[in-house]
Parts: sequence; C-alpha cells; structure tokens
Amino acid sequence: MDERGGAAAAVALSVVGGLTLAGASTAVWVTETLVRDIGDAEVADTVATRGVELSAAPLPLGIAVAVAGVLLAVPGARTRRVVGVVIALASVWGIAALVTGAIQALELPGSLTPAPGFAAVGALAALAGGVVALRGRRGPKLGPRFDIDTDEAAAEDEWSVAVDPGEDDR
Repeated sequence: MDERGGAAAAVALSVVGGLTLAGASTAVWVTETLVRDIGDAEVADTVATRGVELSAAPLPLGIAVAVAGVLLAVPGARTRRVVGVVIALASVWGIAALVTGAIQALELPGSLTPAPGFAAVGALAALAGGVVALRGRRGPKLGPRFDIDTDEAAAEDEWSVAVDPGEDDR
C-alpha cells in the first residue's frame, strides 16, 4: 500500500470505526419480553436495555476517535503519529468498556442483540486505523508544482521582473 493509500485507510478506518462504535453503543443491546395479566388479557411488554445504560464510555470515545480520524488528514508525520496514538489508546479504552458492558449485558435476563458485536467491530476498526497511522513513514508528498526553484535561471523570470524596484528602460 502506498503512502496516500495508507493515510486514506487510516482516516477511513478511524472515522468509520469511531462512528460505528458510537452508534452501536447507543443501540439496544438486550431485549426482554415480559407478559403480564391485566384482567382477562395478557399484555406483552418489551424491555430494552441500551448499551450506554450498561457502559457509558464507548459513546464519547467513539465520537472522539471519529474526530481524531479527521485530523489524520492533516499533513505532517508528527501530527499523524500523535493523533494515531490518541486513536489507538481511545480504541483500546473503548474495547475495555465494551467488554465490561457486554459482561453486564450477559447477566441480564433476555436476549442479546447484535449491537455489541457491531460496537466491537467498530472499536477494532478504529484501533486498526490508529495502528496504520502510526506505521506511516511520511505524510503525503506535494507535487512538483509546489517546488521552489533556487537556480539562477529562475531569478530572471517574470515575477522577479515584476517586483524589481529598478528604473524603467525608457
């Protein structure tokens, strides 16, 4: 994978992983159907437990990872590495919070939904984005049109003539 592909992959993995982590942490993780008798009729109620009720940390961590993923687009190796470390640490923290929430979800009566799995996939994708950002060697290289000519021939171009405060030749 070339440097631009690696940078794009780091941004995509971090942003999509962070948003998936945040979104799946707000989804319903456990559903339980309770049947009550009211008079002669049975009434079914569904009790839903959301992920943020079990572990609140994945939501802000997912948002932070997504925002930090956007910052990976800023050129500069030092910036990318610092942001990559932040993304990796926040992702590991999110995974730990997900495990804690999943253990609590398993202890509840009812059935587990796929949302904790989606949150875990998002956290792992964000972690992969942080690792890809850390492994990158250099930032995106600017094209040759941004190079500054330092040779003598460039000194006589039209821009240097335009800013020359010398006398008119008339």
